[in-house]
Amino acid sequence: MPVLCMFFGIIVRMYKESGGKHNLPHIHAEYSGEEVVVALDGTILEGSIPKAKMKLLDAWMEIPARNWKRTGNCCQTENNFSGLTRCVEVAHMLQPKLVSVSTAEPLTLRLVYETGEAKLFDVSPYADGSWYGELRNPDYFRTVHLVDGGTGIEWEHGQDIAPHELYELSRSD
Repeated sequence: MPVLCMFFGIIVRMYKESGGKHNLPHIHAEYSGEEVVVALDGTILEGSIPKAKMKLLDAWMEIPARNWKRTGNCCQTENNFSGLTRCVEVAHMLQPKLVSVSTAEPLTLRLVYETGEAKLFDVSPYADGSWYGELRNPDYFRTVHLVDGGTGIEWEHGQDIAPHELYELSRSD
């Protein structure tokens, strides 16, 4: 199932279930071992995730929903994935996969993508508050690791940074 986006620990995927259980174009969103299936119109078809994360997912769905409506709901027919491709491209939801993440200077990540690009990402603007502030501890900062086949990064206690931010806001190494 292709990963469309990953943010605040939520992984969003979409695929066509021909004659499948849900019979509607929909997304699957996972968070911390829980999953919710949501139709493109926002109707929850199955499952649940924590309420605060569901609000984030609802807000996120507004971005591609404009394009899903304009392109005819992406995946309504057996082999019609061209709409999905346009939705994803227009919403800028896919970046190259990461192949490695490591720490560089204090509060800086070195990211290497499947394209061969090496980038540096400054985490210091994110390292505030009780939860993200934990990243200021150098030993804890080094616990960063790849998640879900290179679709993102996270730390030991679940802090993460959206993949599009990592890619778009980093500088070449």
